[in-house]
Amino acid sequence: MDILKGAFMGNLMKLKALYDIRIRKSIRLSAQQDTSVIVSLTSYGKRVNSSVVYTIYSLIQQTIRPERIVLWLNEQKFCNENLPGNLRFLCNYGLEVRYAKDIRSYTKIIHALSEFADKHIITVDDDVFYGRLLVQELIEAHNKHPQAIITNYAKVPTTDIHSKLEPYIKWPEYYHASAGLSYDSAKLFPLGVGGVFYPSHVFDEEVKNEAVFTRLCPNADDVWLYVMGLRCKAKKRILTNSRINCYHTDLLRQYFTHDRLTNSNRIGGENDTQLQALLAHYNMTI
Repeated sequence: MDILKGAFMGNLMKLKALYDIRIRKSIRLSAQQDTSVIVSLTSYGKRVNSSVVYTIYSLIQQTIRPERIVLWLNEQKFCNENLPGNLRFLCNYGLEVRYAKDIRSYTKIIHALSEFADKHIITVDDDVFYGRLLVQELIEAHNKHPQAIITNYAKVPTTDIHSKLEPYIKWPEYYHASAGLSYDSAKLFPLGVGGVFYPSHVFDEEVKNEAVFTRLCPNADDVWLYVMGLRCKAKKRILTNSRINCYHTDLLRQYFTHDRLTNSNRIGGENDTQLQALLAHYNMTI
């Protein structure tokens, strides 16, 4: 039922976006803009045509606009000439498309860290329609906790009676958390699907060590960024009493075609394998 409800709401949001893009041919923009913040995302394959346009539309409609919205596409498969028309239209409203080396889900964060080192970076997924308050609430939380990584969705690692780290799938997950939620801000595990705010210079240069992350953690940028945050002793905060709603826009297709990293990482246990590999490599524990 949750899958059907999410798909239904996502499709409603898609209709609104298509009306503005194809019929009205106009999108209303907020007058407020924060030039210290960029939003970064990537997409691939069928998603470039089927879902990412709706994500970007939702980002353009934020109550506070970022300085820029950067979509990173595989430089070997995309160029200005074959860019879908809907994305070309959105370039008139703040979208910036860049073509770069494809490093899978890492593409959205690693290239952004290199190109916009002095900016705060918000990462988002390419198949989610984000509520209009996402950027505003993340910025407001950042102003209260300027050194912390801010997340909308999160998990909290747990241990069993023998103090052994439990499997990722057993960790409690939080969304629309209450203000009274108690957690260890160092151990909080941000989930990229809801949007994550990374303050400038929160990581050291190791975060861009492609040789390590492609070998030990090729399919889980969330896990890599989590371990990099632990290394740098970064604090994490989850949004509380949030008014943000997020809707998947491509859920049914992904569900039936298994076009989701969640299938292998979360359900298949690959997050645990990759996390343990990184902890061993850096001689760390949680």
